Amino acid sequence: MARETMQAFSGVANAVNDVIVSNQQIPLNLKQQLDGIQQIVQAMGVINQGAKETAAGLTQTKVGTEQLNHAASVLKEMA
Repeated sequence: MARETMQAFSGVANAVNDVIVSNQQIPLNLKQQLDGIQQIVQAMGVINQGAKETAAGLTQTKVGTEQLNHAASVLKEMA
C-alpha cells in the first residue's frame, strides 16, 4: 500500500513538474509570436513604402512620357 501511494504521489509530482515546465514555456512562446508579428508589421511597412515609391516612379514616368509626346508633336508640326 505504501509503495502504491508513493508511486501515485510520484506520478502527481511528475505531472505538476510537467505543468510547471509548460507554464514556463507559454510566456516564451508568446514572446516569440510577438517578435514574429512585429517583424511582419515592419516588413509590411517596407512593402508599403516600396509600393508608394513605385507609384511615384510611375507618375514621373507618365509625366515624362507626356512631355516627350508633346515635344514629338511640336517637332512633327515643325517638319
